[in-house]
Amino acid sequence: MSSLWLFWVFKVVFLVTSAHIPECPTVLDVIFMIDTSMNINNSELTDTKEFIKNIIPYINPSIEGITRRHQISGTQDVSTIQRAVDEIQRGIGQPVMYRAFSVATGDVGEHRPQKDLKRLLVVASNGRYIHPDLAVSSAQQPKDDGIVIISLWINTNVTKEQLESVATSKRLVVIAHSSRDYTAMSNLVSLICEAERESGALISYSAERSALKGHVIETVHAWDDFSCAFSCLRVHNCFSFNFKKISQACELIHTNRLTSLGDIIKDFDSSYHELTFL
Repeated sequence: MSSLWLFWVFKVVFLVTSAHIPECPTVLDVIFMIDTSMNINNSELTDTKEFIKNIIPYINPSIEGITRRHQISGTQDVSTIQRAVDEIQRGIGQPVMYRAFSVATGDVGEHRPQKDLKRLLVVASNGRYIHPDLAVSSAQQPKDDGIVIISLWINTNVTKEQLESVATSKRLVVIAHSSRDYTAMSNLVSLICEAERESGALISYSAERSALKGHVIETVHAWDDFSCAFSCLRVHNCFSFNFKKISQACELIHTNRLTSLGDIIKDFDSSYHELTFL
C-alpha cells in the first residue's frame, strides 16, 4: 500500500489576508501529495501538515470542487480541509512513488469542472527516496501529461537535488524553514500562480474610462494599449494593466477583477485591460 497521502482540490487561488502572501488571480487544478512513509519522522510530518494548514486560508477553494482520496464529509470549507490535514497519520512502509504519481495523475483530470485548467501537483517530501531513479521516472508520467510538479519540504534536512529531479524544473522547489515561514508560503503561491502563465496571451477584457487602482507593481511608457500588453506579458506577475492615453503611462497590475473587483474606478483618461494566457 502506498504510504503517500494525497488529495486534490479545484482552487481559485487568490484570497489575501497577509501582506506576505501574493495575490494570484487565476483558477487552477491543484493536488497536494504528502509523503507519510517511514522516511518521514513525526516532527517532519507535523511541520508539513502545519505548513499546509497555514497556507490554506490564503487561497479560496471552490466548494464544489474539493475532494479527497477519502471523501471529506460535511461542509467542504477551509476549516474542514484543515481538519482533514490534521487527520493525516504517518505510514509504516516505504513510499510507493510510482503508484502515488499514477493515482495523482488520474485524480487531477477526474471530476474537473473545467477541462482547460492548468494542472499542478505539489509533492511534499524530503527527497530521501529509497529508489531515486524510480521516483524520477514515476514523476515523468504526470509531466508528460502536462501536469506541472512543484517540490515542497518544510525542513532544512532535505535532499534538494532529489526534490529538483522530481520537479518540472529546478526553480520549482520550495524549502521552508518552519511551518510559519511566510516567505516560503509566498514563494509557493507565486510558483503556483506563475504556472498559469504561458508564453502567449490575449487581451480578454477591456473597459474604457476605467482603471484598477491600488495594485500597480510598475509603471512604464507605452505607445498604445497593445505595447502596454507586451510590457505586462514580460513581467512574471502581471495579469492586467491600465493604459493612460494622454501621458502614455502603462500601469502593470498583479491582480484583476477576479480578486479586486471593488477596486475598479471611473477614470476618463484610462482604459483597463486583462490578459488571458494561452
